[in-house]
Amino acid sequence: MLGAAVVGGFLAVDLGALLYVNNRIGPTRLTPQVFLDAFEEVFGRQPGFRRNHAKGVVVEGYFDSNGNGRELSKAAAFRPGRTPVVGRFSLSGGFPAMEDSPTIARGLGLAFGFPGGQQWRTAMMNLAVFPDNSPQGFYDRLLASKIVGATGEPDPTAMPRFLAKHPETARAMAINQAQPTLGFADSTYRSLIAFYFVNESGTRTPVRWSLVPLQPALPPSTGLNGLFIPLIRQMRAGPLRWRLMLPVGAPSDPVDDA
Repeated sequence: MLGAAVVGGFLAVDLGALLYVNNRIGPTRLTPQVFLDAFEEVFGRQPGFRRNHAKGVVVEGYFDSNGNGRELSKAAAFRPGRTPVVGRFSLSGGFPAMEDSPTIARGLGLAFGFPGGQQWRTAMMNLAVFPDNSPQGFYDRLLASKIVGATGEPDPTAMPRFLAKHPETARAMAINQAQPTLGFADSTYRSLIAFYFVNESGTRTPVRWSLVPLQPALPPSTGLNGLFIPLIRQMRAGPLRWRLMLPVGAPSDPVDDA
């Protein structure tokens, strides 16, 4: 009987471990799959599109370096010269056919291409600060925005409950309340979180980069693609330009709070 009990105990432990690993028991752990499932729960299945920032347009261009970043980073992008880039302007959210709105957060992702197939990939938004300071906060805010089938709108009590538990997000939203710019072309895009640059001597420096626009934007148009149509029209008339700025962190600055 003792042997059977021990074997049974091991089986129970193994089964419990398997259920835990697969998020079947215990508190939900925020794995990549959990986030993917949450986006699908909120926005539905959208085959062929990203789970977030589903609506966007791909662009290509180049980065001209004046060499000023070399004191902070040994990355090839900061050597004097030109680096090809591929990018994507987008709107946050998982609905690829949603109507453009100036109040929706705008994104710009860039991939700097280097010899040998290496890339420097950036993800930026036109927000002053990111609304969440933890993966759990992002996950909870995402679910609070879920549309209720009976009304076609989010539960009006869900977001206030979330903000009551996350005052840091309420403060961030207040900071981001500034009137948005006209379009993609005149938006400043920021890295939002801190990154460490490492120079040739191995010195690590925290920075948060920004892309500052060098042109105005065409006014939004009417209709479903009111922000994207002016952007495409403006790009067809000539290149759009931004200046890469590298705000350098001081020793007392926090580097772990978006």
